[in-house]
Amino acid sequence: MGKEMPNTLTALDVAGDPSYGQTLNLTATITAQSPVPPGTTMGGTVAFEWAPTSGGTYTPLTGSPAAVTSTAGSSTGTAVLAVNTPGAPLPLGDYYIHAVYSGDPNFDGSTSTDAFEQVTTPTTTAVVAAPSPAAHGATVTLTATVTASSPVPTGMTMGGTVTFQSATTAGGPYTDLGTAVSVSSTAGSTTGTAAFTTSTLPLGANYIIAVYSGDTYFNASTAPEITEQITTTTTTAVTAAPSPAAHGATVTLTATVTAGTTVPSNVTMGGTVTFQSATTTGGPYTDLGTAVSVTATAGSTTGEATFTTSTLPLGANYIIAVYSGDTTFDGSTSPEVTETVSKIGTTPGLVAAP
Repeated sequence: MGKEMPNTLTALDVAGDPSYGQTLNLTATITAQSPVPPGTTMGGTVAFEWAPTSGGTYTPLTGSPAAVTSTAGSSTGTAVLAVNTPGAPLPLGDYYIHAVYSGDPNFDGSTSTDAFEQVTTPTTTAVVAAPSPAAHGATVTLTATVTASSPVPTGMTMGGTVTFQSATTAGGPYTDLGTAVSVSSTAGSTTGTAAFTTSTLPLGANYIIAVYSGDTYFNASTAPEITEQITTTTTTAVTAAPSPAAHGATVTLTATVTAGTTVPSNVTMGGTVTFQSATTTGGPYTDLGTAVSVTATAGSTTGEATFTTSTLPLGANYIIAVYSGDTTFDGSTSPEVTETVSKIGTTPGLVAAP
């Protein structure tokens, strides 16, 4: 009667990162179910196989089978295989993996239960805004592009959603601009896009990100922050005091710049005003001095700049104020005002009586 071989049990352990091109280490442990004589060493091989569905048609993984290593008299043996390595990545998808121990003259073969792994890919997300900058109240289109870091099988389509978020300070905190938008892609494409339109971005700098949710095979990612500047028109007016003025007297010119829309509390009007004059109406104008910074308080719809001079020539001086604008407030030029400068009056001297 032949020698009875010990039954075995095979267990499979999978460790590592299932992302595309990151190593997964497969370890099969074969355990004899009865004592092993001191001089007997477990041999044989383990075939590591996979199928797209549990119990489906299994295919050997690259590098399989692997030899079993054991020591004499030990009731266990192991076989290892590294898969999904950078040099031999597994395609994206589902992997039901089992280990099939071949057995040897002293040990029966056995098969492990399935271990389930999904090979996924990292993604990167980028967001753009158009037009940029944009006028207050204009429709702005935000477009997010999600890019997979690995090839995408021909039958696989990127899914998931993108949530567009904004903040009024760089780095957040961010709030959702609206509901999440589904990613649109074609089968086998490494990119997907999502677009969102809004006309309610507040005046000033809007710091915008796009957050991709990820899906079964595509990992989540967040776009680097971009700045979308929302601008407004302005009007500028200038006054002169006193008006008229005596020749050589100090004249104060005041420019008032007014925004075309409400200004949020975190936005302050900046820029400069250049005061210019001409001796004929309509110019040509020349600068009266260097540009003067606009002063304003946060959230105010107006800003002011003042300039003093005592060198206006005699006669009519046609004066304008040119506001430079800044990143949020458009430039504008005031209507012309006329400042008349006259000679200083003389007081008749006393004449002695004859």
